[in-house]
Amino acid sequence: MEQYIKQLINDLRDAAQRTRPMKMELAPDLEVVRGAEEYLYGTQHKLGSLFGIEKTAFPPLTKLNNNQLEQLVPEIERLWAKFNFYPVFPDNLPAIYRYKLLIDKWDEPMQYVTSGSMYIEFCEYETENCPFPKEYCMCTDFD
Repeated sequence: MEQYIKQLINDLRDAAQRTRPMKMELAPDLEVVRGAEEYLYGTQHKLGSLFGIEKTAFPPLTKLNNNQLEQLVPEIERLWAKFNFYPVFPDNLPAIYRYKLLIDKWDEPMQYVTSGSMYIEFCEYETENCPFPKEYCMCTDFD
């Protein structure tokens, strides 16, 4: 499994260098609000097709140890950031939970913007439906 993890990390790093989808054509006076225009009128992409790595490339949690998760999760998050996606997690959320949530989003269509940032929320801020373990739940801050 160690060799596979190393190869997957290399694939994630290579994906970060891939060509991004073409920018939307905009009138020059709209360039200042490019991110908003792309968000409202752009094309959604599944992360797997956007990154060129299918969800099936990621091992199930049961096959990974904590050290492997600690290696993979930051690489996945760096790849997301290269494409302007930023996951929103509670502080100090362990890699095992971050990995599951990141991979679960892999096949969902997401709005891609070439300018600005897309913050990806995993929580609806309803305590009874919180996807995070109780000790990391951010919902209580909003109750």
